[in-house]
Amino acid sequence: RAEAEAAARAESERLHAAKLEEDLARAAATETRARLVAGVDCRKHGRAGNPKARRLFLDPRTDELAWGPAGAKKSGSKGAAKRFPLVRGVRLVRGKTTAVFRRQASVDASPNACLSLVGDGPRESLDLELDSKQLRDTLATGIAALLVRLDAPATA
Repeated sequence: RAEAEAAARAESERLHAAKLEEDLARAAATETRARLVAGVDCRKHGRAGNPKARRLFLDPRTDELAWGPAGAKKSGSKGAAKRFPLVRGVRLVRGKTTAVFRRQASVDASPNACLSLVGDGPRESLDLELDSKQLRDTLATGIAALLVRLDAPATA
């Protein structure tokens, strides 16, 4: 009887911990979503040229990341080159692991402040450098939760 009670208690604690983790991920996604809708300043590393100061936004209607000049109040034009869709299959990677970050122009970027969103194609990545590891980790956690939510099957 004592063993059964201990097993039931352990299972209850495990379920409680899983629920807490899910709630924290949901809160992180909600907070990050609001922060990204308002805009976050960063440096965007591209395939050519030097990193550029940009303001990153989340379009709440399309779940696309868009960027414009640093300090912009809202996302810029709807040009395809200035948008990155958060769709099924996009991977989030912390650090400087993509080909873009291996370029000489990105050598000064701190790996602890960098993150990339990587799509299916070899040239499909959005490579960002944030002001700090803490901001990078906050955005990475929230974006990962947004990606998980997008991957979840739709419920009626």
